[in-house]
Amino acid sequence: MWTVGFRGIGVRIVTFLVAAGIVAGDKGKVCKPSDNGTVDLCEAEDNFNGVLDCIDLDGRMNAASVQDRGYVEDLPYTGAPNLGWQELVANGAGGVKPPAASVASTLATGVVANNNAITFTAKKAGADGNDISVQLLDPAGNDKALSVDVVGRDIIVSLATGVAGAITSTAAEVRAAVAASAAVDLVTTASTGASTGAAAVVAVAKTDLAGGTDASVGRKLWVVSKDAGAGTLTVDLG
Repeated sequence: MWTVGFRGIGVRIVTFLVAAGIVAGDKGKVCKPSDNGTVDLCEAEDNFNGVLDCIDLDGRMNAASVQDRGYVEDLPYTGAPNLGWQELVANGAGGVKPPAASVASTLATGVVANNNAITFTAKKAGADGNDISVQLLDPAGNDKALSVDVVGRDIIVSLATGVAGAITSTAAEVRAAVAASAAVDLVTTASTGASTGAAAVVAVAKTDLAGGTDASVGRKLWVVSKDAGAGTLTVDLG
């Protein structure tokens, strides 16, 4: 079976000092600048600038040759990169992977076993959702009606109460009220796990949603071949 080789095409090698901790076995791993004239290994989601080639650790001037242009073969990958133009980032293990997708911010209230648990999720994924807040407010009065107000990115749910002032709004009712209000532009809601939503919620102080992250932005490279068995790529570094 015929094969095509790309080794050596357009290659440029540049010599850098190496950061403490790099060992000879790091040859072939992606790297990034860490200081003036110095490179270090990449962490997950980092943009990488080249691939470590020859590493010389003689104790006087620890240095390495770095390939920053041309075709590189046998580059380890994780995830599911495709052929052609692809955005790739470091995978934290010396290889590359597709960039991580954005993650939406969330907030969980209530207790699943008590059937009053709600998960609020930012409608738009990304770190911006971390500044959305939710408050389940006990209005401290008798026979109060359930209502939802939105002030900027703060969602205030004023809970319904009974004749004795106890909160009567169920998780299902809170979810419906949020969906029928301006808050629907900021969040979605769901019953958490096996929670039925049939029980009354408890008051929750103003709390920000958390955990939202933006998508990583990778280096756009031409992937010319992929060996799924070996878990390696051949890419053009430009």
